[in-house]
Amino acid sequence: LPFLIHFIMGNFVEPKALGDQLELHPVIVLLSLIFWALLWGIAGMILAVPIMAVVRIILKEVGQQPDASEARKIVDILENLAL
Repeated sequence: LPFLIHFIMGNFVEPKALGDQLELHPVIVLLSLIFWALLWGIAGMILAVPIMAVVRIILKEVGQQPDASEARKIVDILENLAL
């Protein structure tokens, strides 16, 4: 029973809560955890969500430029997972 609770909290509840607070889609949160864990190990897992939040903020600012349609598309994917 504790394993099941931990599994549900770690894989469903926490990514949803983090994604809502940081305006990132929960799937993006999980994918960033996997990517940064493979790249940097434990440190990457700790820094994954803050790094993605900073990337989203920077791209959102860059997307304000008239010729930055690619940045707007990436921000839309990060926030809504709209492919």
